[in-house]
Amino acid sequence: MAWFRHDPIGVGLLGLRGYAHLHMDALVRTRSTALLGVYDADGALAREMVKDSLKDSPKDYPDVRVCDSVGELLRIPGMRAVEVNTSADGRLELVERVTRAGKAASVSMPLATSLDEADRIIAEAKSAQAPLRV
Repeated sequence: MAWFRHDPIGVGLLGLRGYAHLHMDALVRTRSTALLGVYDADGALAREMVKDSLKDSPKDYPDVRVCDSVGELLRIPGMRAVEVNTSADGRLELVERVTRAGKAASVSMPLATSLDEADRIIAEAKSAQAPLRV
């Protein structure tokens, strides 16, 4: 029996490149998280990755949503955090959208393409009072 009890943290995946499949598998297998939705510009890739990750899942995932837009992903009820697994180009805008939606942002490395952009991402998260993890 676990020494703590709480509802799983609702998480979304934004971008499915690089190590995203490992993030998805970890979210699916960890009791403290619930994968609620994914978005990638390549919708077919998103559907295939969700199907592959869920086929051997120890948890029941009837409602993982493959979203058609970033906005749809961010509007999923119960989502508290978003894993941002996109290339560093254009990441500032995505992190701004995530944090302004009141979600914690977990960003894959590298954080940004320049020090100035990294500073802006950090400032945006602080301004939105949203947790930021790299």
